[in-house]
Amino acid sequence: MSVDQPLAPRRYERSEGEQRSRQQETRQLEARIAAILRTGVVTAAVLLTVALPWMVFQDRSHRAHRLSVGEGLRLLPGLDPRALAAVGVIILVATPILQLLMSAFLFWRKRDRLYLALSLTVCVIIAVGALLTGGGH
Repeated sequence: MSVDQPLAPRRYERSEGEQRSRQQETRQLEARIAAILRTGVVTAAVLLTVALPWMVFQDRSHRAHRLSVGEGLRLLPGLDPRALAAVGVIILVATPILQLLMSAFLFWRKRDRLYLALSLTVCVIIAVGALLTGGGH
């Protein structure tokens, strides 16, 4: 037996092609995460930029009335500015949650248990907070 030869093949070693494939897959997932963040923030900003000035010039009786999420979604086809603002806020809140879930998926694919557990823990904390506050109502 030669000194240069390993005693037994290691279970964790990957071929160079497999490593490149994993790196490319990781880059694609990271690009998707960035696209989700960018799209969510831009969409929310556009909706809020349109809705807020419109609300300022709207009849005062409409401005004083609070909307639930369901009511806001029902008013959306009628282009109610309060509904547009509500959807903008929903998108703004949902964007980082989607980013957390995508990151958790990425960490699962990379077999990084620590960061997978941390990402899922943050998601659970957010979900418990939303349930305990009744979704803001």
